[in-house]
Amino acid sequence: MPRVTTENSSPQNDPTPRELESRDMMRRYRESGLTVAAFCKRERLSVSLFYYWKREIARRDLGLPKASGNGKPRSHREGGFVPLNVCRVELDQASLELVLGDNRRLRIRGDFDADVLKKLLAVLEPAR
Repeated sequence: MPRVTTENSSPQNDPTPRELESRDMMRRYRESGLTVAAFCKRERLSVSLFYYWKREIARRDLGLPKASGNGKPRSHREGGFVPLNVCRVELDQASLELVLGDNRRLRIRGDFDADVLKKLLAVLEPAR
């Protein structure tokens, strides 16, 4: 029997009729321009079911294993690898905000000189 595949369908499994219907629902949602709540109301669909299929389709597209009864992917429970996105923040781009007396705020870049900051604070917030 020939294999049925669709764009974005899981390469390991033939898509079920429910998956095909849900992919079509996601396409209609993207094209609608509506919020999730408004789209679900129009389609007479529960918001939780919408988000279930959104996660399920993403999981299938990535070829991840089906979630176990505890809500974690089987590979995670068995010690497998889990995808991770890492965001790097450069120190010189980071900042710190100090709230001084009278609600004055002092914003400091990440590459500040500690000695200069001590002198500045002594001027701005003298000992009382």
